[in-house]
Amino acid sequence: MPDWWASTGHNPTCYATGLDHQAIISAAYLDGCQTLLVFEDDAVLAEGFDAAYAAAVADLPQNWTGLWLGGVDYSPPVVVTPPLVGLRKRTQTHAYLLSRRGMHRLYSHVTHER
Repeated sequence: MPDWWASTGHNPTCYATGLDHQAIISAAYLDGCQTLLVFEDDAVLAEGFDAAYAAAVADLPQNWTGLWLGGVDYSPPVVVTPPLVGLRKRTQTHAYLLSRRGMHRLYSHVTHER
């Protein structure tokens, strides 16, 4: 774990999880995937998830980059198309969907490649 992370006071497990997500996103992007659906290993799907997921994906704007499917949000959401909202500050991501552009943007952000 790098010194800069240790100095943040965040749990070392979060750093390791971030590395796992970086690897998953990188592999999917390099394999040419157009979308990537990621679940944490302990995610439990709610009853009716399939129908809700299909409806949410159908309502995504054409220029979407990501769909956050669960975790903790620390800022008021911005309504995109009910029930879809845009998020600004979130953590503990349980599941998410990324477009190809979203994979590139998130990977660049988490690896500080800007």
